[in-house]
Amino acid sequence: MIYQNTNPNKTIQVHSPISLTSLGKDIKNKINGAGIFAKYKRKLCDFVEKTNIKNAYDIQTESFKVVKEHLLSMLDEKELIAIKDEAFYRGMIVEDVIAIFGVLLEKSI
Repeated sequence: MIYQNTNPNKTIQVHSPISLTSLGKDIKNKINGAGIFAKYKRKLCDFVEKTNIKNAYDIQTESFKVVKEHLLSMLDEKELIAIKDEAFYRGMIVEDVIAIFGVLLEKSI
């Protein structure tokens, strides 16, 4: 999360609770993030719920961990290309775009 505090192109705001920046919202809309998330929501939630979550902090950290570890391998080719293209055109790394889904996952649990 320290990286997100110093990143000039940050997609998430690091405060409690973590939320999307205006850039994060713009990217989410451009890549159809809500649609992508809806498609994989149940599987991602299952991964989080299988962990030993006890409080809001655990939900937050596990949500970002699950997205980082599992989402890219779930995406179909079109979704993956959209995410990579958006990262490329904005001069970001894919992980910056993927962080958007961590926020969406956290808020859905």
